[in-house]
Amino acid sequence: MPGLFVVRDAWEYASTSSSKPLDRKWFPLVEDVTVIGRDPARDVVIPAIYIRRAEAKIVRENGAYYLESLPHSNATVFEDQVPWCHRTRRVLNYGDLIKIGQYEFAFLNDPTDLIVTAEASHQQRAAADGRGRG
Repeated sequence: MPGLFVVRDAWEYASTSSSKPLDRKWFPLVEDVTVIGRDPARDVVIPAIYIRRAEAKIVRENGAYYLESLPHSNATVFEDQVPWCHRTRRVLNYGDLIKIGQYEFAFLNDPTDLIVTAEASHQQRAAADGRGRG
């Protein structure tokens, strides 16, 4: 079953973060609509005060998954692009990275994909930071 895996959370960015760690959680996408936000009633809760109560949602339609930003959302980044404006919709492919605030999620087909995706994400970050050059 497809889901979101926390690849990186705010605790990895700064040890002084006021956010709570998500501890590499796996969030299976069971429903047709999965809402991501700070509100404890959300399907995927990001415990950070700078995240909106409802930041983004993942919608399943006809076997495909879409990431949608919600009105006034300003912390959602898809595949290292600039933050996108509200009501933007993107098709999700397995392995795509979604960054919400300082939390990074990988969209995966199955939790067994975690090791491969985590390593690829680490290599991408290292290359972006200039550490991946030989």
